Amino acid sequence: MSHVWCSDLPQLITSLPHLDSLAIFTNIFRSVRVTLPDFPTMQGQQSFLPNLRMLRLRMANPSLILQWILNHSCYTPQIDTLDIMICHNSSTGWGLVEALQPFLKANSDTLKNLSIGLDYDLDLHHELNDHTIPQLHMGNLPNLRSLTLQTHDIDALRQSTFSFLTGHQSVLDVLTLDLVPFIPVEGSYDEDQFREILRECLNIDFSNKVKSLRVNILCPVIPSNRGYLGLAQSLSVGLLPKWEHIGKLEVRIIRGRKWQVDSVEYINRRIWGSADVPYTEKFTRIGTL
Repeated sequence: MSHVWCSDLPQLITSLPHLDSLAIFTNIFRSVRVTLPDFPTMQGQQSFLPNLRMLRLRMANPSLILQWILNHSCYTPQIDTLDIMICHNSSTGWGLVEALQPFLKANSDTLKNLSIGLDYDLDLHHELNDHTIPQLHMGNLPNLRSLTLQTHDIDALRQSTFSFLTGHQSVLDVLTLDLVPFIPVEGSYDEDQFREILRECLNIDFSNKVKSLRVNILCPVIPSNRGYLGLAQSLSVGLLPKWEHIGKLEVRIIRGRKWQVDSVEYINRRIWGSADVPYTEKFTRIGTL
């Protein structure tokens, strides 16, 4: 989508009653508190998006869409795959996802695959009253089978992962953590502290709640600095020895440019078909959740 919400978007969505998968990628970020157009009132309408099972969002404020859907009086929650990338100009917290918790609660009985990530972008312009969420409260998701979390903020990752695993009663097939430890503009990285925090949130006692743990270290490619790959390789060695000892750990280094939310033309050119797709492996896996 372009930099403004299309007034025909609600009409388009409601005109597709058999829609089972919806993906909205937008670069609307300069005024993230805009009001979305209302859904049209359909005479005799008994349900709204009755077949929607997969929802994928790439935007600065996904709460707009999540709340928008929840507010529809005829919506029956039954999402099984939710994939959200939040774009934010702060390297801490999880961005503007206030509506995530109620949306997860509404779809808790059917949700099987959940992916939440923060994409750090200094070019975004948020308003002063737009506060990032410091910790994800995912609640009880009894049927969840795969969880993917990505953020530059290792403290936010620790709090959210520890909180979720502590309260989760069933067993995850796959827990994937996409680490982004190297932020060029921040210039701060302590490998020992990073390891300590990661080991704290992934206590070996949680191994009975996770069948497979995948840790991806996302490494930027910056011509002026060739040291990031070496740092990533150093971090990957002996990262979580106890998990490695029981055979449940897979660590990968993924190199690529940081993906930016942009126009539909950019997305089509750079993501759907270009050889220069950033984080290729991760996008492939997300697409086949």
